[in-house]
Order: sequence, then structure tokens, then C-alpha cells
Amino acid sequence: MAVVNDEALTQYEVNDHKGVLLGQMKASNVTPPPADTLEKQVLERLVTERALLQFAKDNGVKVDDQQVERTILRIAQENKLGPEEFRRVLERENIPYAKYRESVRREVTIQRLREREVDSRIAVSDAEVDNYLATVAAQAGGENEYNLAHILVTVPEQAAPEQIDARRRRAEDALREVKDGKPFSQVAAAFSDAPDAVQGGTLGWR
Repeated sequence: MAVVNDEALTQYEVNDHKGVLLGQMKASNVTPPPADTLEKQVLERLVTERALLQFAKDNGVKVDDQQVERTILRIAQENKLGPEEFRRVLERENIPYAKYRESVRREVTIQRLREREVDSRIAVSDAEVDNYLATVAAQAGGENEYNLAHILVTVPEQAAPEQIDARRRRAEDALREVKDGKPFSQVAAAFSDAPDAVQGGTLGWR
């Protein structure tokens, strides 16, 4: 279906990845986007993922087993599930734990790469988010917590004008769907480039 740096991307891989994504969305109570949207998004993500993983490997970006397990534990906790219960949910969705684990490893690897190569230049830090929320809470006279979620639409460095326009349209389409009342988690799953898209873009309570 596609070739990324001389590596072929097959329909089998697309279907396999789509099955894992659907299982992850169901386990996280996220409504999947329409089938044609999901198919297109999976292909786009796989092409991007393959290129980023190759770049990460070339630049020595690695994720150890402990980090993977901590991430899976966090995902389970965000869904109010214990580790064993979360495994059973995956099994019910016919997702082998080893396959899910490697999927999470890829997501975390890409996240680390982005943090190192891009996000460190432009990202808002957790401390800045926490400080802002603390300010809002103080102004409101209380210490409210917010369950944050986001939609990330990335733009490649040195992107051509048409690429920038395409990414802008993608962001505008996502915003329009949110304003039209579509569930945020579903919009995130359909449009976000972030690894947490399949969890509805959730960042947790702050």
C-alpha cells in the first residue's frame, strides 16, 4: 500500500493495526470514527509511525520495559481498571497482551522522540499547565480539578505551504466537529496525531 524509506507497508499491517486500535478504543470507552475515516487515519499513522521509528532508531531513542509497563498501568488507571482487569478487557477484544505492549512501546518511543526533537521547543510544560489551573482555581475561589484532553495536529519541520494548509484544514475540521457537539474523544481519535489519540486524547486530571 505504501513504501517508507524502502520498507513496504502492507494491507495486512494496516488491518492488523486497525484491529488493535479498535480494541484500544473500546477498552478506553472511545467511540471509533467512521470506517473510511479510520482506514485513512490508520494508513497515515502507520506511514508516519514507520518513518519516526526509523528516525528514533537511528538516533538512539529507546524505551525500556519498565516505562512501557508504567504507561500501560497509567492507561488502566485512567479507565478505572486494575492491571489484571485491564488485561482481561484486552483479551475480550482479542488483543494479545504482547501485541498491545509493543504498540504502547512504539507510541512511547515516538512521544519521546517528539519531546526531544520538537516538543521541547514549542510545548507547554506540565508545570505551566498546573500553574495556569491553580490561577484559575484561585480566581474562582476554590481548588477545582479538570480532566484535560487535547488534539494534536503536527506540522513537519520545513513543511511546504500545501502541507501547512492541509494540516491547518485538519485542525479546523477537528475544531468544527467539537463545536458541532461531537464527543471530544471521538474527534481526538479521528484527528489527533498524539499517541494518546486512541484514549480520546486524555491527559488526566489536573
